[in-house]
Amino acid sequence: MRIPNIRAVLAAMVFAAPGIAQGGESAATGEILFDKTATGVRIAGQVVGHQAGHVSATLEVSKSDTGGTTRVKQRGEFDVTAGSTDTIGRSEISVSRGGTVTVELVLVDGIGAETRYSQTITIE
Repeated sequence: MRIPNIRAVLAAMVFAAPGIAQGGESAATGEILFDKTATGVRIAGQVVGHQAGHVSATLEVSKSDTGGTTRVKQRGEFDVTAGSTDTIGRSEISVSRGGTVTVELVLVDGIGAETRYSQTITIE
């Protein structure tokens, strides 16, 4: 996807059942936020609580451009409640025109159910 001015909240790509709390609903979902900067992109991963539960989150950012390849991984543990929003990590990365950034956010609930969110963007 090519985005000159980036601001996106991404839909989930679910590879396993989402984290389930009491009542059969997901305890939390994830969001990946992008903001274009003068020299690249600012990225944040968020955990949005829907009801009480515990979530482990991993945010991995990879970029590739003429300057090479970079990979950053951040992890966090969160006790979520309905309406809570926690930031797992923020990164600002310089990316040359034509470079790509791939972001993956993985949430794992207390019983091991995993949900993955992923997006790749190209900087114009």
